[in-house]
Amino acid sequence: MYIKFSERAGEHYLLKDFLNSDPSSISVFQNYGINYSCNGDKTLKDVCTENGIDMNEVYLKLTEAGKKDSEEIEKFYKWDLRKLTDYLIETHETEIKQGAFSISKNLEKTSTTFGSDFKELKEIESTFTQMLKEILNHINNEEKFLFHVIRYLVDCKKFDEKPRISGFKTVKNPISKMESDHTKSDENLLRIKSLIKELEKNNEIPSEIISLIEEIKEFDKKFQFHLHIENNILFPKAIELEIELLKN
Repeated sequence: MYIKFSERAGEHYLLKDFLNSDPSSISVFQNYGINYSCNGDKTLKDVCTENGIDMNEVYLKLTEAGKKDSEEIEKFYKWDLRKLTDYLIETHETEIKQGAFSISKNLEKTSTTFGSDFKELKEIESTFTQMLKEILNHINNEEKFLFHVIRYLVDCKKFDEKPRISGFKTVKNPISKMESDHTKSDENLLRIKSLIKELEKNNEIPSEIISLIEEIKEFDKKFQFHLHIENNILFPKAIELEIELLKN
């Protein structure tokens, strides 16, 4: 499961290699503005090239991070899929919804008060409002459909039965839809972060906007980590389990 960073040249590592080896690599990617949650299957070299970043510098930071304790990420691998989906519903998705509702409320208030002087606020508000609708619909579909399918696969393994997923045919299909949703949400966040950079060029930003920006940045960190858990841990494990069950 876990890799030793000296086993092959850094440029050939996938982002998820680092993510799965030590959660502290997340902070490294965040510091360099690297989207790690939806680019787990890309190599470090490709991502650094796309972002105009010195790969050797990033790799050095990642190898240093890799020396730290990896217990935080290890627990997600140790949990079975049922416990992982329970955790996502009860903890991650609850926090995501609460954070998104709070930002939406503050955005509406801040945009109404300062929107005429800071034009970016209006677009941030409209983009986030659309993203919130998509996130709520996405979470609903995950909890009502995908997570039930995943738990069904867990039960099939427990009772030594072959899975019969009539509607979706394979767990890969709803997973593909969820991954597509993740990419769309991430694109919206990238747009919002770009607008925030424009806002931050102004030296006279009111404290209310500064507070809002910090809230969005904190939400982004939590959201990216949530996407990482699903894209790079939950989904691959579910697909692997289905393949295993169909072989028997």
